[in-house]
Amino acid sequence: MRRACSQPQPLDRQTAIKAIHTLARDLHMNSDTRKSLQQRLVGVDSCAAMTVAQLRTVHACLAVLANDAGLGRQGRFEAARNREKKRPGRDERKPLEQPTKEQLDKIQHLCEHVGLHGVAYIQFCRRTTRSAEARDGHPFPQTRHEANQVIEALKQMEARGWRATGAPVGGTA
Repeated sequence: MRRACSQPQPLDRQTAIKAIHTLARDLHMNSDTRKSLQQRLVGVDSCAAMTVAQLRTVHACLAVLANDAGLGRQGRFEAARNREKKRPGRDERKPLEQPTKEQLDKIQHLCEHVGLHGVAYIQFCRRTTRSAEARDGHPFPQTRHEANQVIEALKQMEARGWRATGAPVGGTA
């Protein structure tokens, strides 16, 4: 059996019993499954009847199983944190990264819907993305923050019913 390096060994009996029950719960083990595992490992099925050394053996085995299941040191919460995000690009803590594909697709869809394209789109982006220091913004969104600004402005235009000159009333034809 591999040694559970990431899990510290409990020092006293009560802590060991709590740790065993917590790991078993995180692994979705019912008490019968946990007791049969304990019986196979140390020959005793009840935590109350085990010595501290036996408790540590059971704890080490459960820690290895939890680590293999991706639960790691923090138990069930670490697995939820490390899971892949369902919608990439929604991390608001990184506003200076490049716009995501989803943002660019949304901008394209909204521009088609309001009939904004070509030079008019570039002028719109320059007006929307300009900052207080710069006279003109970028011709296309350069960061996630700018892409969000453009998306929000386009959504507001769509809500007001704004259409580019010469654009069909129902969006794209």
